[in-house]
Formats: sequence, C-alpha cells, structure tokens
Amino acid sequence: MKQIILLLLTTFSLSAQVKGVVLDSISGKPIAYVGVFTSKPELNFSADEKGEFKKKNFKKTDTLWFFTTGYEIKKVLVKDLKRKTYLTHIQLLKQEIIIASKKNKTWFDSSKEDYSLKKDIIKATSLKAYYLNGIKPTENEKVIIESINVMALNISDKKAVYKIRFFESDSVQNIGKDITNNSIIEIVDSVKSEPLTHVEGNLFKQKRKGFSFAKINLLEHQIIIPKEGLFVAFEIINIEDNFQVLSGSKSGSIMPFIDLSKNETKTYKFERGNWILEDEPNYLPKIKISITQQEN
Repeated sequence: MKQIILLLLTTFSLSAQVKGVVLDSISGKPIAYVGVFTSKPELNFSADEKGEFKKKNFKKTDTLWFFTTGYEIKKVLVKDLKRKTYLTHIQLLKQEIIIASKKNKTWFDSSKEDYSLKKDIIKATSLKAYYLNGIKPTENEKVIIESINVMALNISDKKAVYKIRFFESDSVQNIGKDITNNSIIEIVDSVKSEPLTHVEGNLFKQKRKGFSFAKINLLEHQIIIPKEGLFVAFEIINIEDNFQVLSGSKSGSIMPFIDLSKNETKTYKFERGNWILEDEPNYLPKIKISITQQEN
C-alpha cells in the first residue's frame, strides 16, 4: 500500500502544471509570444498572443527562464511561479538615424541554392542564433538593416508565427546582447503543398517545393550593425496554433520550417538560461539582408 501511495505521489510530482500570464512590469500589459525556456529543453514553450501560457509535466524544482526581445531575462522556480509574471523592460540607447545620402544594396545573401528537402521536426520552443560571416561595417560608415528576406514553409491549415532577433558579436564571434528594442514577429501563411513524409528519426522529407521568401521591412526598428559583426536568430514558437501533425507519423512539428542553405556558420542555441555553442556543423538559414549605408 505504501508503495502505491509513493508511486502516486511521484507521478503527481512529475506532472505539475504551470499556468499564467506574462506582463510588462510598468504598463501591466500582456507581452505576446514570450519564450519560456526550461531546465528540460524538450518542454520549452511560449506564451500566446495574449501573453498566456499553460504547460504540463514539470516538477516543482524545475526552473523557467522567460526571455524575449526588449526585456531582462527572468528566472523562476516552478514552485515559486505566480499567476502573473512581470518582466522588466530594457530601453536600448538608440542613435538618431537620418535617412539621407544613402546607399542601398543587398549585403548578405544565402538564398541562392536548391531547396533543402530534409527537415528536423521541432516539438518545443527553439531559439538559434547564426553568425553572419562578412557582415562588418568599416570605421567610417553606419550600416542600418533595411530588410530581411526569409525562406520559410508552413504546411498547416493556419497561419504560423515566428520571431526574428538580432544580437551583437564580439571580435571572436561570441554572441552578445540583443540589439533590438521590440520583437520582430513574422506571420507565414499556409502554403498548399504535398505533406511532408517521414524519413527516419526526426527527419521528414518534402515532396514538392512550397516555400515563401517573404520580405520583412526593418527600417522602423533602427537596427545598426555592430562594428564586430552580427548574429541573426530565429525563434520557433511552441503554441497550439503553430503545431501540425505530419503525414506518415503520429507526431508532428511546430511550424514554420526555416529552410537552410549549405553554408556552415557558427551557431548558438539558447538553453537553460544560457547561450550554448553548438558543436556539430550548422547551416545558415536561407536569407537575404538589404542594408542602408551612411558615411559618418
């Protein structure tokens, strides 16, 4: 009898639910699509458009890290989690940007390759940052990101939401602080395409091309490329509307898929409250960045 009680208590402790809403500490307004990174990365999740979240299978001793653009990271133990989680806004010091006497051009392009057919399925919120090789301004110029094109695929019957983030680099390509004030949230429409079919392990194969190469205008965000270089990051958001069951499998994946090029680059993944350098060769997403240059 004691063993049965102990088993029930253990099962209960493993299935604790976290539930709440993420709010701005000053305005009290909800913060949409905040990434909640956990001590169990396979359970990483996100708040929805209203800042609300609900997730099961945690222990009271597990840790949560709330991390989103423009706010300080907040670390909370599950046992200490309140119904309302408040994040503190970070106001970055922005230089005044005057768009005059400018030179516009494509400064980085990894999109001119064949489509990648195999896709890793994603079941939890994921944040990866990729170093952009060769993106460094000279001493006498100010380089502002004008737009970014991203190759993405959404095979669900709903629109899929993901986030684009930018981080500074140091001289040896270590990832630094966030350089944007506000979240860049992109919506990918559903694309009519034949379903992905299971290949092996966590890989799925697409039979037919169905990617969109969307252009996102970024001038309003006033993103000045740091002198030592830049990381671009993609945050795949684990919310119910982004999840799609895949053909040939009982499981599914979070949408959208960000298509990859064959260009290897230094890549970091955010896990357990820290940026972790990935050991295996990692491939840069298919993107095109246009910039505006100004002489100082």
